[in-house]
Amino acid sequence: MTDVPTTSPDDASEPTTVVGKTALFAIADAGPPTAVVEVEGVGGFKVRGMTRAEHLDVGQRAQDSLVAAERYMLATCLVEPSLTDSELKTLYGRLPSSVFEPLGDKIRELSGIDSDNEDEADKQVVHRFPE
Repeated sequence: MTDVPTTSPDDASEPTTVVGKTALFAIADAGPPTAVVEVEGVGGFKVRGMTRAEHLDVGQRAQDSLVAAERYMLATCLVEPSLTDSELKTLYGRLPSSVFEPLGDKIRELSGIDSDNEDEADKQVVHRFPE
């Protein structure tokens, strides 16, 4: 299947290209975007965005436990250093929130989750403490 030019519903004068299946799978094969987050006084952490399945799983877990949902998100999307849920559970009890907050913020940003439109459970997973 090839990309097919169409007309945008918002502005009929500007053509839009419809993505083909091959291109869509190529994007999926590349994986979610990554970034390095510098946490003051600690150093850099490499994180990646969530896939749609992971995002839905975080939301489902948040219904039971916001802490467990956030740990799952970090265990899944923290590339370097790679930490297990058990290791994160230990670190949650020993490190300040300021270490984890920027990581969750960047994961959400890389995942394309708009903080103005996310549902309440998602907000609570990443923003456990008011700013």
